[in-house]
Amino acid sequence: MGDAEISLIILVGIIVAHVFYLLQLQKLINAMALHNRKIESSQVWLVLIPAFGFVWQFIMVNRIADSLKLELDERKIPHSEERPGFALGIAYCSLTCAGIIPQMGALVVIGGLVCWIIYWVKMTEYTKVLAGIVKNNDEILD
Repeated sequence: MGDAEISLIILVGIIVAHVFYLLQLQKLINAMALHNRKIESSQVWLVLIPAFGFVWQFIMVNRIADSLKLELDERKIPHSEERPGFALGIAYCSLTCAGIIPQMGALVVIGGLVCWIIYWVKMTEYTKVLAGIVKNNDEILD
């Protein structure tokens, strides 16, 4: 297999993973009351727009954190962060964008990938809490 084929396989894998990630965020937003949403669930897909998506991901993480805080507070679900997921989400966005810096690109992208996966897992856990799938909120949200 040549370099082109390997690159194509990696690109397809990244796109598929990103689609599943965005589906998860959409599910999280849909689990919130309409009046607590600072972002519409369909707006997560704007991240896929080239160039614009780099800016939108910061806006999206910000709005999801604000929405999640309102929802958790309204439901009286304890959480340890002032803006749930915000710091981790901004870290993944920043590191991903910093990947264009010469000499540092690969290193910061790896850090961004780790933060992205942790953020995705955390948002999945919040989705489960909001859906009532998980009863012991203290272990998940700390």
